Amino acid sequence: MTKNSYPNLSNMKSHGKGKLVSAERVDALEKELIKFLLDWQGNVRAGADFGCGFGRASTVASILGYKVFLFDSLDLKEHFQKISNALSLQEKLIFKQINLEDLQKTDLQPISFALLQRVIHYLPYENAVNLLSLIYEKMVPDGKVFATISTPESEFAKSYPCAKVPLEKRFCKIENEEDRLRFDVLSPVCLYSKKEAENLFSKVGFKKEHSEQSRFGNIKMIYYRP
Repeated sequence: MTKNSYPNLSNMKSHGKGKLVSAERVDALEKELIKFLLDWQGNVRAGADFGCGFGRASTVASILGYKVFLFDSLDLKEHFQKISNALSLQEKLIFKQINLEDLQKTDLQPISFALLQRVIHYLPYENAVNLLSLIYEKMVPDGKVFATISTPESEFAKSYPCAKVPLEKRFCKIENEEDRLRFDVLSPVCLYSKKEAENLFSKVGFKKEHSEQSRFGNIKMIYYRP
């Protein structure tokens, strides 16, 4: 796939939920996902990408033969249709424009992997628990979740006013307007400490394989369903 296969980001309307990094690169966590997909021996060859953006890693997954359910609040149906047509991936990339709070059990089939890149912290805590519970229910044993979650130490969160508020009520905007615009974080966020993020996944039943906080203040997490 060529660089020109992706839309011009300057022409995209902001959705206020972070820059569309998936249009620019496949990061180290997504490389771990691809390794998992290459090694997976299970019968279920399907996954889901929540807050998918332009979905580079998910496109790779579909090329490897996986069906991928893609969800985003942006209207990216035409984008994924073009990719499907160009690479003969019909029935492999299944996009639905939806707010993640509105996802239903019927939106997902059994999956062996889930990707949540810089998206969980845009949900109120209760909605994040509900989403991960849905993923857990739909995931087959030994399936894995690959997630990036931002913390109050993240570069954009220098003026985050509710870091000490209990998780159940922690949902507010970044105070500094310059930071909000620079990082396109216009929506309220629920930012997590590393321990709080780990507890979130453990709460719904996932087991930790790997968790680390980057020097940019983001937590990179790999959890599996026992």
